[in-house]
Amino acid sequence: QYLSDELNKLREQNLYQKLRILETEQRPVARFDGREVINLSSNNYLGLGNHERARGHVAAARATFERDGNDRLLAHVTETEAQIELAAGAPEVAVKHAEEALRLARKTRNRKAEMSALLTIARGRRALGDLASAVAPLEEAAVVARENERRGQLQVGLSELAQVVAEQGDLQRAFALSQEALGVGRLPPPTVRRTERANAERRGS
Repeated sequence: QYLSDELNKLREQNLYQKLRILETEQRPVARFDGREVINLSSNNYLGLGNHERARGHVAAARATFERDGNDRLLAHVTETEAQIELAAGAPEVAVKHAEEALRLARKTRNRKAEMSALLTIARGRRALGDLASAVAPLEEAAVVARENERRGQLQVGLSELAQVVAEQGDLQRAFALSQEALGVGRLPPPTVRRTERANAERRGS
């Protein structure tokens, strides 16, 4: 009820903002929110917003890392393939790529790729309308982010988890997760926290 009241206040004050959804590639004429519009604000100055061109670059990277047997970097490539498919509107394909990226990441202990893959799996399942199965990978991503002091990915994971549980109707947990995500942003950098812990341990010894 609290969140609903706060959102209604924002609407009454004309402060409620909704992200516009880009439904096509970043082209001079693109589709936003179901309408064809002239796109004057595209951040695509390198011309890499086209899915087919992106797929070409990723395919070249995949060939290199497969030839070298570098599964660690292949995890990143496979995760990038998943993100491309998700952006192209193919969430089922995206989830399959992300699950393979997750396998490679865990095999090589690549925590960054592991967290990215978990987030993409959750986004793909959410895009498919399967909110229930999107919760677990977001929770896993948060655990890995905490263990590895990845504040940015922890904040993203908690924020997205808050959105999913809110869509499921658990507004109390959503609010708590949102507060936790905001708190992560106010924490000092990991290096500062490690220094503080080391100093505290020296003082205690």
